[in-house]
Amino acid sequence: MLIKNKDISEIPIHERAKAGIGYLSQQRSVFGMSVYDNLLGVCQLTIKGSKKQRDIVENLLDEFNLQHLRNIHSNVLSGGEVRRLMMARILINKPSVILLDEPMAALDPIVVQDIQKYILKIQSHGCAILITDHQVRNLFDIVDRAYVLGEQSIIAQGKPNEILKSSKAIKLYFGEQYDA
Repeated sequence: MLIKNKDISEIPIHERAKAGIGYLSQQRSVFGMSVYDNLLGVCQLTIKGSKKQRDIVENLLDEFNLQHLRNIHSNVLSGGEVRRLMMARILINKPSVILLDEPMAALDPIVVQDIQKYILKIQSHGCAILITDHQVRNLFDIVDRAYVLGEQSIIAQGKPNEILKSSKAIKLYFGEQYDA
């Protein structure tokens, strides 16, 4: 994988983060502390100045609708709340590319719509976003371009409306009864 013409495929995760890559795991990946401390802890690793750190945390709490959860321990958060916290945390390092691994997995339909909104919010920060997901239909409203993979190759690629016209993608991925 190249970022800014630099091969980052063999470097450790923390070096990839320094190179401008953010990653949202499909798994619940938060620290066993409050929402506020989850964000502040990452700020303290990368941002100098406690006032600046607090300002960044406050802005992210507001932007990702986490302010009312600031003192809540992360272990009791719902799946959607955890995803929002993880997304907010990614933005602390101001990545240029963000990899989202099934960001809507195991979430109910209402929360999926909420997460879609926050993915667009991340994009508004000027980040390129690469999303892997089995539920492509959840993504078609928010992506510019999509790739459908199968049979060890790319089955279809293009804008969502182009993919929905691909008979091969419909047959192999969506099912022959799929009605676009």
